[in-house]
Amino acid sequence: MPDIGISKEQQDSRHGRYVARIAGVEGEGEITFTGREPHLISADHTGAPETMRGTGAAAALVGYMIEDARNSGSGSSRSAHMSGRSIASIPNGRTS
Repeated sequence: MPDIGISKEQQDSRHGRYVARIAGVEGEGEITFTGREPHLISADHTGAPETMRGTGAAAALVGYMIEDARNSGSGSSRSAHMSGRSIASIPNGRTS
């Protein structure tokens, strides 16, 4: 597996994105999110270029988002298809 760098970029008080980058691989993967309630975020959109297919970047993004939500005392809802499948494995679809 390549070394996947993931960061969180807050766009405003309610919106942001988690971004995955891999050195030497063109493009970036992302999950955009919205804070729906004080302790609930939803994954609104996921995307990654073909160059990241099979690298594990999508799973790393979802894992990072879930861990970030747990650490901040938030839960997450199942809006985006890709992350929804991963979040569905968590009881009640919530991370808190």
